[in-house]
Amino acid sequence: MAKGGGGTTIPTDYTYSIGGTGTTLHVDYDLDNIHVKELPAFQVGVTAFPAVTANSNIAVKELPPVVSTVTTTSSIAITEIPPITSNLNIAVTQIPEQRVHYPAHYQLGFNLLGMEIWSLSLCGEAQVINEKYVPRRTEVCR
Repeated sequence: MAKGGGGTTIPTDYTYSIGGTGTTLHVDYDLDNIHVKELPAFQVGVTAFPAVTANSNIAVKELPPVVSTVTTTSSIAITEIPPITSNLNIAVTQIPEQRVHYPAHYQLGFNLLGMEIWSLSLCGEAQVINEKYVPRRTEVCR
């Protein structure tokens, strides 16, 4: 008789399947055909209950009085707004001395009936120089 009491026997002839390229070995033990046909009978019984004794003395003897009268009066008001004054002066007192370079391309030309006859092109860098004014000898007024 086999294990489990089901009356089935364990097969003694196993089928081995080998396949692939020879690097992997595949074996089939035929474990997909295992079935449980019956379970053993279980008997559960309660023979005695333990004695349970409960003794509790919990009681509410008196409730406190509940007072629910609430009277609230409040008022918020702005009676006077103070004057707000400010004295803010913003002025440019001195422009910093600086030198600005920017590219320049000037072109002077003469065209006749849409055809260019003569042109002069000047390319380079122009400058704006901001410095303190000191009159030169040629700028003095007399």
